[in-house]
Amino acid sequence: VDKNCNPCGAGSITSPYQTFKEAYDAASSGRTIIYKTGGVYNEFPPSLLMNKNITIKPMNASVSSLILN
Repeated sequence: VDKNCNPCGAGSITSPYQTFKEAYDAASSGRTIIYKTGGVYNEFPPSLLMNKNITIKPMNASVSSLILN
């Protein structure tokens, strides 16, 4: 996921989704969503991640923070 992507794509590292909602809808249970851009994502409550047992993690150490509200 990269909220600053232009153009956005189909959920790969080189062509990421722009929103966590897109990634969440595409992810099956137990998958990991990798985010390329930190920041605030006001799309849905983080409790939804627990419904599918989804893990979120940064792509690398330069991505500092992710906030789901």
